[in-house]
Amino acid sequence: MFAAQTTHTTPTLTGDPFEARFGHRLPRGLRAQAFGLQWRTFMETFAPGGDLRLSNIHEEKGEGGKRRYFAQLTDTRGGRRIISGREQSAFGPARACTEMLWELGRPVEIISFHQCEIFEATVTFIYAGHLGKEVWAVGFGPDNNNSVAAALSNAAHRLHG
Repeated sequence: MFAAQTTHTTPTLTGDPFEARFGHRLPRGLRAQAFGLQWRTFMETFAPGGDLRLSNIHEEKGEGGKRRYFAQLTDTRGGRRIISGREQSAFGPARACTEMLWELGRPVEIISFHQCEIFEATVTFIYAGHLGKEVWAVGFGPDNNNSVAAALSNAAHRLHG
């Protein structure tokens, strides 16, 4: 009487963990390094956290076309957790964050910058370097500024430990 209906789905196999999770491809160089990684390993490698983290960044109008950026710094060096504020005037959030990190002894040079929106958030992919060492880093945030801060914090940790 009634024929049974069956639905078959074929999983899409991809070596790109970000594409498998969000449907967006990673930047080429990062895609090559992340090929075949499980999501957890991808995050542990390219968004490792670290002992110095910039977060909760917001901006206000400044003078001469610059913006004033304010960020929360979480410092867990030495087994203690110290939260403080940082402030920097700059023409953009990436410049503000790199200046803040430089002042903390963690210089980061941005070699390549990629950003995209996923759902209600932003993800930033940065290829960064310092003194000949180069790394990819990823940062997620509720907006562009916080995504940049997370990516640069992760890049600083990967470069300087």
